[in-house]
This record gives sequence, structure tokens and C-alpha cells, in this order.
Amino acid sequence: MVMNELDPREDPSNDEYLPGCGMVDSCSNILIADQFYNVLIHNFDRHYNQNKAPLGLHFHTTWLKNNPEFFDAFVYWVDEVLENYNDVYFVTMTQAIKWIQNPQTVSESKSFESWRDKCVV
Repeated sequence: MVMNELDPREDPSNDEYLPGCGMVDSCSNILIADQFYNVLIHNFDRHYNQNKAPLGLHFHTTWLKNNPEFFDAFVYWVDEVLENYNDVYFVTMTQAIKWIQNPQTVSESKSFESWRDKCVV
């Protein structure tokens, strides 16, 4: 799977140059949970409203474990996305590859066998 760079800016209208980051925990400008949440929103909007490329969220689990307020912001953001978008799915890379091998429409995706397994957080 491709690791698309995240735009680490909280505000996309900010012209300040910040290098992209492949791993969320390598974005050196994310210092507090609100910044993390805003970066998630900005990158989700960028992917959802522009190119529809999958938004890969790559980070080390210890980063969330050592920053529980970031974990809370992440869970809040996931819940918010799932509540507001009925055509968005959070899947593993294996599940994404299975969909690529057997594409489904949005309505078919709701019962796509490869996506029925749920992970326990």
C-alpha cells in the first residue's frame, strides 16, 4: 500500500511551508490533541473532497499510548466521521487490498464479507 504524505498544517489556508509526513507521529508540529484533530480533519477533507485516495493513518501505537489525549482526539474524530459520512469505512490494509481485488459499490460495501471482521481497540 502506498503511504501518502499527510499535510501537517492545521489550517490549509496557511501558506507556511511544512514538509509532509508519512507517519502521523513524525509530524513534528503536532504538539497538542487539538492540533492532531485539526490535521486529521484537514487531511480527511483533502482526500474525501479531492482525489478520493485512501487516507492511510500510520503511526506507532506507543505514540498514542504515551499521549492519551491524542488517542481521545483520534477516537472522537473517527466517531465524528462515521456519524457524518455513510460512505466512509475504516479498514486494514489487507481489507483494502481485498476490496481492490473485488471492488464493491457503496451499497454492496455494507455487506462486503472481507469487511465484516471488526477489530477490538
